[in-house]
Amino acid sequence: MLSQGNAIPERGFSVNNALLGKEKLALAENTIVAQHVVEDCVQIFGSITNVPITKDVITAVRRAYVEYCVHLDEQKRQQAAGLQRRAELEKQQEDKRQMQKQKASLMEQLAKKDEEQDQKREHDTTKELINEATNTMAAAVERNNMQSVKVAQMMLKAGNEKLHETAKKLDTIGAKQRSQKTTP
Repeated sequence: MLSQGNAIPERGFSVNNALLGKEKLALAENTIVAQHVVEDCVQIFGSITNVPITKDVITAVRRAYVEYCVHLDEQKRQQAAGLQRRAELEKQQEDKRQMQKQKASLMEQLAKKDEEQDQKREHDTTKELINEATNTMAAAVERNNMQSVKVAQMMLKAGNEKLHETAKKLDTIGAKQRSQKTTP
């Protein structure tokens, strides 16, 4: 049994539970208070049909309706602004993705260009080695120095192998670049 001191708050909880059915759980606090005021007013007059309808009541209803319309318009504006912000954000993200793709593509092209330049330098260095080996061999033959001829021959052999290898790599790089230019 409840003491008399708790009866009034308990009755308030019961009224709130009756007011807030499953479909009304999301009501704002001011809406719940307004419903309590209306219910209390109806209880004071005994029934809804006994509530006097005066100019003040009609004015208050009209003002409430205007405020409700303003509230709906504000909600629509906020939704539109939210949609616009979301669209702008998505566009910015898409632009960022495109920029990242372009950056990755440029970095890849730069890396390929660097690789090609490295191969060209290696190719040129190999040609210089072959030229030096040829000059060394010519000088060794003139002096009739067989040991120097053998060294020059080894240098020529290594240089020719390296020249063949670098030429092959350059051809592969060139073929890749040509195929990428023809493919969209």
